[in-house]
Amino acid sequence: MVIPDSIKDKKILIVDDVPSMLSIMKAFLKDVGFFHLATANGGKEALTKIQRIQFDLIICDWNMPGMSGIDILKVIKADDTLQSTAFMMVTATSELEKVKEAVASGIDGYIVKPFQANTLYEKIITICK
Repeated sequence: MVIPDSIKDKKILIVDDVPSMLSIMKAFLKDVGFFHLATANGGKEALTKIQRIQFDLIICDWNMPGMSGIDILKVIKADDTLQSTAFMMVTATSELEKVKEAVASGIDGYIVKPFQANTLYEKIITICK
């Protein structure tokens, strides 16, 4: 798996409160060819980074203390300068009502943990094209 040249310059923020998940996701994205990667350990840190850097894609967990992934999504989609930022939820939350809420809030992709690397790769390619 290698990211097409047309999207390898995309800026991606990975948001999760579990350090090992941040490391795994960052290593995978680096291995497939992305090199503009940042991480945030939770929602509040993510919002701070989002206000300073214009990301092309945010990959975010749902369940985090302080500020959930859905809260971050809603803040981004309500902001005229950020609402075009692609947002993908990668989470253990698979309840139908939660998925519906994410879709209604403007989510671009949704993957349930645990997932296969191919699933993440294909979803990113689809979102970033």
